[in-house]
Amino acid sequence: MAWLLALGLSHPPAVAQISIGGGGGSPQSAISWVRLDGYKVFQLAAPQAAIGSRIRRVETNLEQIRDRYVQADSDELRFTTERIGPDELPAIFINGRYLLTLTKTDANMQGTLPWSLAKDLQQTLPATLRQARRQRQPEYLRQQGIAAALIALAAAVAIGVIEYRQRRLPDRYGLAGWLLRIDPSGLEPQQREHLQEAQRRSLQLVQMVITVGTTLLILWLFPMTRPFCLRAINWLKIPFVILVLLIIAYVGARLSFALIESLSSGLVNESLSAIENSRRTELRVSTITSVLRNIATFAWIVIGLLVALALAGINLGLLIASFSVAGLALSLIFRNLVTGAVNSFFIILEDQYAIGDVIVLEDVAGGLGGLVENLNLRITQLRDTGGRLITVPMSQVSAVANFSHQWARADMKIPIPYQADVNQALGIIRTTAEEMHHDDDWRSLILEPVEVLGVENFGDRGPVVRVWIKTQPIKQWDVSREFHRRLKLAFDDAEITIPAQQQEVWFQTANDMRLQLDGLTDNGTSDHRSGKGTATIGATPEAANQNGDGDGDGDGDSGEASDGE
Repeated sequence: MAWLLALGLSHPPAVAQISIGGGGGSPQSAISWVRLDGYKVFQLAAPQAAIGSRIRRVETNLEQIRDRYVQADSDELRFTTERIGPDELPAIFINGRYLLTLTKTDANMQGTLPWSLAKDLQQTLPATLRQARRQRQPEYLRQQGIAAALIALAAAVAIGVIEYRQRRLPDRYGLAGWLLRIDPSGLEPQQREHLQEAQRRSLQLVQMVITVGTTLLILWLFPMTRPFCLRAINWLKIPFVILVLLIIAYVGARLSFALIESLSSGLVNESLSAIENSRRTELRVSTITSVLRNIATFAWIVIGLLVALALAGINLGLLIASFSVAGLALSLIFRNLVTGAVNSFFIILEDQYAIGDVIVLEDVAGGLGGLVENLNLRITQLRDTGGRLITVPMSQVSAVANFSHQWARADMKIPIPYQADVNQALGIIRTTAEEMHHDDDWRSLILEPVEVLGVENFGDRGPVVRVWIKTQPIKQWDVSREFHRRLKLAFDDAEITIPAQQQEVWFQTANDMRLQLDGLTDNGTSDHRSGKGTATIGATPEAANQNGDGDGDGDGDSGEASDGE
């Protein structure tokens, strides 16, 4: 890419140039090049505000002299000078046409005198004009046309080879694979994806550079299109460089992802053979990998942005100093982001939870919970049982309940009927637990023998037996469901019913309800005066008659509710 940008600064060896020397000159003066057919010819000076207009006027005069000279039958050039003004400054004429008047500022900025500078131009300008005439001859244009065709053909072949390489050989990673010591046969799917994406973007960048470079080079070959080449370089220089930097940053981020995945795969493979609790290590590695990928992305973006700003001519030292001054204000504005980043750092460092864990955030919205799908320096994302993706800022995370850290427990409370034999029920529970513990399909998920703790309490439906089963992380629910299934079958074989709450409903006629309401009113009035109260609701007619006689006894099993003395 550097040689493309250098086209605007290059010149042929046959054209002499005047370089800047020492000397005085006004501090407000600027010096710039006069060009012809894209080549630098000589330098002029002027005040900063007027340098552009003076250069354009001189270039216009020089192009008119060139066009007349190219169309003339003779190749003779007459270089003449005249003294102008009280300072007797040299005015230059070529073939009788005025070109420019040299000033003291021109000479001082180049460390010479005006008339000495005129003598130098007397040698430079004729050579430049003769070269312009020669480059417009049919023979020269034909040779340049052949050269342009060969360059275009070579560029097309190169692009075709790259396209073939990209489509037919996607698993060969070239220089990137060699630098990262990549064996294609041992790549994980994510590593392969990152490397293929990096290779694809790199080849696209090469194709773009070849296309742009070939176009500019072909434009440079012909004197008529050479000024357009320079203008295109000036217009596209900064956008093109920024685009290239963005692609390089993207490719660098992808290669960083592949390297991080390679390191994490090595750590996981090592943990499988060296650490018993390999699953926990795998979860931690996947979490740290996710965070490192975010950091690598941010780093490449910052690097690309700083390089682009430097190429745009911005003082990075002053910019960084300004950012440091504004850092305090930004930290106050974005204090939640800073708090979240610090919080996430300690969560990852202390292994409070990782990607793949099942957690409940006790202090967020009454206890949000689910499977951790994403964790970075800013947010935690959970997938709950309803399939909803819940995003929680890290600044709000403080108390965490982790259901899958190293091991888990199935905590079951099993009711049995009051009329059943408790010892028989406990025996069936222990037998079912032992059979499941020794089952080949479930042995690897149950870490320790099942603990039947005994009768925990007496509930509404019967005695409650508590059972603990220590399982692999996140497997407690699978084990609990299977244990409940097996225990139900075992209770059915032993004719032990699972107690359930029941409700009785009585149906009565309208006459019965009227008699009961009348009795309730009479009894309530008389008893209130005597200091005693009896009420019967939903009782049978016989019970209502008994209450009407002043009897305060009631049978709870028959549906009566009574208050006696």
